[in-house]
Amino acid sequence: MQENFSEYNRTMQNANMTAYHLAQMREVEIRSRLQEKVESAQIEIAKRAEIEAICTYEKKQRAEDRANIASLRCLQKTEVVLTNDGEVEICKELFGATKTDRSNFRIVNYAILQSQLQDEEKEVLAIEFACEGKKKKVFLDTSKLSAKVLNQKFNKAGIHFKFSQRKEAELRENLVIKLQGIAPITVIPESHGWYRNQEGKLSFAFPMDQTWKEVGKQI
Repeated sequence: MQENFSEYNRTMQNANMTAYHLAQMREVEIRSRLQEKVESAQIEIAKRAEIEAICTYEKKQRAEDRANIASLRCLQKTEVVLTNDGEVEICKELFGATKTDRSNFRIVNYAILQSQLQDEEKEVLAIEFACEGKKKKVFLDTSKLSAKVLNQKFNKAGIHFKFSQRKEAELRENLVIKLQGIAPITVIPESHGWYRNQEGKLSFAFPMDQTWKEVGKQI
């Protein structure tokens, strides 16, 4: 009887020890899993922080690059050059280096038109362009050469340097000023029919001749 009781005690002790060890193993396993999750979360947090730092740096770098480009553009000198064959070139100069671009249009003819009437003080700059296989004319009242008027006239005719709005306006103004300085003056009759020219001689304006009334409708 005593031996059976002793055997029972040993069995219970072994069972208790086994249960204790299993509990410890489960605890170790749970702690290990929790540690892995904590480490994984820390790694993820560190990774996100690194990504955010990289994004912040890249944004800052892009902003600095844009600012540098804007500064360079301010320093860039741009000049419109008209060649002997009517080609319009845009010369960009920056720190001694020059780059030349050619527009997709050329100037066929240009002149400053005046009326044969002595009391008429108006002048009109007439420019004939060749663009994409078509000829287009622009008539500009020299007393009303604002940036707004130039843009309206050039846009309507489809004449573009293909730059930003601000640069486009600047190049158009430069071209017009250049043409004004070199354009020959042509005196035209007020209307079709007989008229007296600048020398006082009697002349005749045919239907195909350009007259001041026709030019007036274009401005």
